[in-house]
Amino acid sequence: MTRHKATGAVKLYLRGQLDVTGYGSLASLGTQPILMIGASPSGSFLDGMIDEVKLWTTVRTQAQIAAGMREPPVENEPGLIGYYRFDELRESWLEDSSSVGNHGRVTNQQILMPSDAPLCDASVSSGGAG
Repeated sequence: MTRHKATGAVKLYLRGQLDVTGYGSLASLGTQPILMIGASPSGSFLDGMIDEVKLWTTVRTQAQIAAGMREPPVENEPGLIGYYRFDELRESWLEDSSSVGNHGRVTNQQILMPSDAPLCDASVSSGGAG
């Protein structure tokens, strides 16, 4: 999802493709915004799965989103302020894998499942299965 503060334009992308557009708030997020992933302030919850979330200080283009959705960000990538891989829960804490360290708190019942996302790090050999 992207949000352009100056215009309020909001775009939701699924699997790298534009799915829904609309308009939201023009207000600043503030110094310490609360971000709920998979839930809304009204108490409704996502009926689905989330593999990872990347948060940026700039509005990404569809091409950038599509190109980066199957690749982890490079270390210290400019504008990246949060990278959450939901297979890295530490008790009730969600580790921020970006260099910023915006760790999150997990509430409610969470079920971790193995990810089938085609991502790997440099420690995984390309010569074997998987």
